[in-house]
Amino acid sequence: MKLFLYLIGGTGSRVLKPLIMQLAAGVQPEQGFKEGDELQIVPIVIDPHQTNADLIRTQTLLSWYKDIRKELYGNDPGIKKGFFGIKITSLAELDGKGAKDDFVFNLSGISDKYFSEYIDYNHMDSSNQALCQALFSSDQLSTKMDIGFVGSPNIGSVALNSFTESEEFERFTNVFSKDDRIFIVSSIFGGTGAAGYPMIVKNIRNARNTEASTRGDLVDARIGALTVMPYFNVKSKDKDGLDSRIQYSDFIAKTKSALRYYKKNLTGSGGDRNSGNTVNACYYLADPIKSQPYDNDDGTYGQKNIAHFVEFVGALSIFDFLGLSDNILKTEDGRAEKPVYREFGMKRGMNEGKTTIDLSDFGDKTRKILQDKMYSFHLAYIYYTYQLQNDLDKKQRYTDDMPKMPKDMLKNPFFGDKLSNFFNDYIVWLGEMYANQPRCFSPFNVNNGIDAPYSSSTTLLNNSISGIGHQKKTFGEKSLDFSDTLGKFNKLSKDKSGNYTENQQALKLMDLFYQGFNELLHEFFVY
Repeated sequence: MKLFLYLIGGTGSRVLKPLIMQLAAGVQPEQGFKEGDELQIVPIVIDPHQTNADLIRTQTLLSWYKDIRKELYGNDPGIKKGFFGIKITSLAELDGKGAKDDFVFNLSGISDKYFSEYIDYNHMDSSNQALCQALFSSDQLSTKMDIGFVGSPNIGSVALNSFTESEEFERFTNVFSKDDRIFIVSSIFGGTGAAGYPMIVKNIRNARNTEASTRGDLVDARIGALTVMPYFNVKSKDKDGLDSRIQYSDFIAKTKSALRYYKKNLTGSGGDRNSGNTVNACYYLADPIKSQPYDNDDGTYGQKNIAHFVEFVGALSIFDFLGLSDNILKTEDGRAEKPVYREFGMKRGMNEGKTTIDLSDFGDKTRKILQDKMYSFHLAYIYYTYQLQNDLDKKQRYTDDMPKMPKDMLKNPFFGDKLSNFFNDYIVWLGEMYANQPRCFSPFNVNNGIDAPYSSSTTLLNNSISGIGHQKKTFGEKSLDFSDTLGKFNKLSKDKSGNYTENQQALKLMDLFYQGFNELLHEFFVY
């Protein structure tokens, strides 16, 4: 199966980032898949603002993930039991025609124009110009779309209508098959996301009117969508001290308006088959506690926001959608037969007004999916960052077993560039979520980038995880340290002797990290 993941606007890129981190930790759908089953996630980012700093950061992270997984498992699309276990690929790679492999939908025909140029306003007759002036403000007509649609879905709904005429859409239709699924991530209170979501669904459901060889499969494709409602605040003034076109006070009105439109044309209302029902699974997410005000940047200055808890939760909807059975997602003639509507709930924290949240505050089902994987990955980060080089220098048993890990291994481009940079981005991401007041997400003990640079606030394994207890021993509690981990790695390395070729140091190390820390977690901690 392939999951085509359409990520629209700034929120799309910001939800993709935690998904990459969760996949790196080995998080997988709770049901419906087993080790070895084929699953490829195909991110398709739709954002005319292609110099968006959040988009650039996410593109870089995608590239690292893709390269790391290839080093570990080659091009095998099967699910692996381990870190980076699910393959991320691109439309270009699937299509195999040598196109640029950057995961971004090419909107060059849009992003290099003013909106008035795009609709050919200057060549309209006076009556059509008058109609445009009634529909669009002068600011909107003069918007340069290389910074997006600036909170204006009416611009986006026009500009994105050329969606099906693009090379990327043709590639998508060429590689889509009956068993594949589609998931769309967008916000509802801006411009690009609010307009892009219904536009994508409409064009897929109307694929019978195209020349695509897969048009029949597309019409009845299994489609899910995450609709992100307001969750962050913005300053009322831009960086020049002027009133911005984007105002938090408009977010709720835009949300209500979009929800009414979606109900009629997309999501339906229960059993009324004449009121939409074109999406099989609808996920809704918001946070009533406003974030600290972000800089009000319409895109001119790069639009770089710190990570937020809501984005982490949003990524989980994708795993939930993958775990739904085909019977639940039946579609006939473009209509979802049993549409599913879901919101996200917490075990504790929201009703109590708790603002610093860790994984123990999640419900049992979510913790089952996340805890072992995320905790193991974080302990791997600690060990890799603060202890691995010492082991290499001292030539421990597991580093000396075949394939041998030389002292200078971390200078190898794979470790020194890709894996180290990935871990660096990982700790910055955690620090940003912790720093994002007042709803802090702090599953691990990290620095918030304000009092100290983004980093782990401890170099010790034993107290690096928030919200968990320790196993008891005769006197006191067990305490996990590097020597315990070394003993575990040495034993596992002996047990795995002969499992690797001479050049598979990376796979061996990540297997030791994944299995070793998973076992140590249950030996030393309670959660």
